[in-house]
Amino acid sequence: MSSGDSNSPNRYDNLILDSSSQRLLELTSRSPHERSSEAIDELLSILQRKVPKLLDGLADSNKVQIGKQCKLKMYRKNDVVFLQGDEPDAYYTVIRGAVSIYFTKPDSTEPCSSVADCEDLASAEYTTDNCRQGSPLENYLSMKTASTHNATPVLFLMAHMAKLASRGTQPYLTQIWSSLKLKHRTCVYYS
Repeated sequence: MSSGDSNSPNRYDNLILDSSSQRLLELTSRSPHERSSEAIDELLSILQRKVPKLLDGLADSNKVQIGKQCKLKMYRKNDVVFLQGDEPDAYYTVIRGAVSIYFTKPDSTEPCSSVADCEDLASAEYTTDNCRQGSPLENYLSMKTASTHNATPVLFLMAHMAKLASRGTQPYLTQIWSSLKLKHRTCVYYS
């Protein structure tokens, strides 16, 4: 993975965020053990507004764990987030931008692409039904931002999300996790 200085303190300086995304950045910049109950409640409230389905049906204790562990992470043009075939370790929710997903279909060596926006990704409704030909990326999954900025903030929830989903107790999370595990792909951001 090429992450460079993905999360250095000055990484967000030139990025203009809406007030709730800015607050999310402030809240998630604290380490998990430094987050107060009030900060976690505020963070969960913002997540509930931005990604309504994400917390549906979760026990309060699981929501608190997510509030403790989630981070806002930003990727610049051509940053690699994960590689196809890697075991999923986080659930990513794009806070801003549109994405193109590239992958190699099982019956073809040619990559296929599907475009999804933030809401599609957040609701796990991005599909490859309307594939269009992409340039050969050798099993890459590429996300293209719709922003003119050179970076897209991505909220990602750490491995705890995988544990919740793998238990099969949260149908929505299990559905997302199952689709991710079908063929985990390389993720590269473009602007």
